[in-house]
Amino acid sequence: MNGPIHRVVLLSKISFLEEVRRGLVSSDVASLATDDEKIILADREHRSAIDVIQEQLSQSQYGLDVRLVEALSEHDVEWADLVISAGGDGTFLRAARRFKADSRVPLLGVNSSPSSSFGFFCATDYKHVSSLLDSVLQGMVLILFLLWPLFLGILDHRYGFVFGCF
Repeated sequence: MNGPIHRVVLLSKISFLEEVRRGLVSSDVASLATDDEKIILADREHRSAIDVIQEQLSQSQYGLDVRLVEALSEHDVEWADLVISAGGDGTFLRAARRFKADSRVPLLGVNSSPSSSFGFFCATDYKHVSSLLDSVLQGMVLILFLLWPLFLGILDHRYGFVFGCF
């Protein structure tokens, strides 16, 4: 990606509790899940993360066109200047599968539920996403893809290389 960001796709995972609400999980499993405090906390945390990210994107002075999706398509990737994956590693990896090998659109992973997910492929969690998004939108941070999809790097013009995963 070389240039300003105007179009952002925000990919939101579907939490396990949301799958229960939509009837996508068997009733036996669903009855156990609705009383599980960890599942409830993870869902609440994910919903808060989506709200935080959406608010940050809508209030930015950059006039962004933002799409919220639960399933990322190749068309979404082609349309976007930035794709934000809000979930965990699974959401990030499912999103990465939609990118063509020569895509120049950056994929930024945000761990939406750090109390229940490690988010190894995520650059940040939702509690710290505001400062990273500001830096990305101001051009202070460049999201790099090197040897995609094996290596993802973020170059912060102030501090140098700050993140990588293999």
